[in-house]
Amino acid sequence: MKLFDYEGHLTAEGLKGLTDGTLDEMQRLEASEHLDFCDSCVERYALALTDDVQMEPPAGLAPSIFGRLRARLRSVFFSRFSRVAVAAVMTLVIWNGAFVGEGLLTRSAQWIQDYSKNPGALSETLNEWGSSLQDLGDGFNRWFAQNFTFHSSAGNSK
Repeated sequence: MKLFDYEGHLTAEGLKGLTDGTLDEMQRLEASEHLDFCDSCVERYALALTDDVQMEPPAGLAPSIFGRLRARLRSVFFSRFSRVAVAAVMTLVIWNGAFVGEGLLTRSAQWIQDYSKNPGALSETLNEWGSSLQDLGDGFNRWFAQNFTFHSSAGNSK
C-alpha cells in the first residue's frame, strides 16, 4: 500500500487504511506524524471520519447552556479573585503590622478604644463597607453580562 503521494500528502488509500485500522504500526506512526503538520490532510482525515451531517441543537437549548456557562465563568472568576484579594489583604496586614510604625497590635488597640467611645460609628463603617462590596459585586455582574454574552447561531441557518 502506498501511504504518501508524490507531493508528500496521504493518499486516499492511506487515509482509508488509517480510518479503518488496517495500517501497521510503522505506517500509523508515519501517518500520525504527517497529520501533526499538514492541515490539508487533517481536513481530509476529518471528512473521512464522518460523512454525517451535523445537527443544529434545538433553539431553546442554547440559551440555557450559555447561561450555565456564564454562571460557571462568573463562579471561577470570583473564586480566583477572592483568593487574590485575601492574599493581598493578608500581605498588607502582615506588612503593616511588622514593618510600619507602632505595629498592628498597638494600632488595633487604639482602633478598638476609638470605636468603643462611639458604638454607632462602627456600625456605620460596617454598613459603608457592605454597601461598597454590594456595589462592587453589582459592577462585576454588569461587566460579565456585557462582556460574556453568548450568541447562538441555532435557528439562524438561512
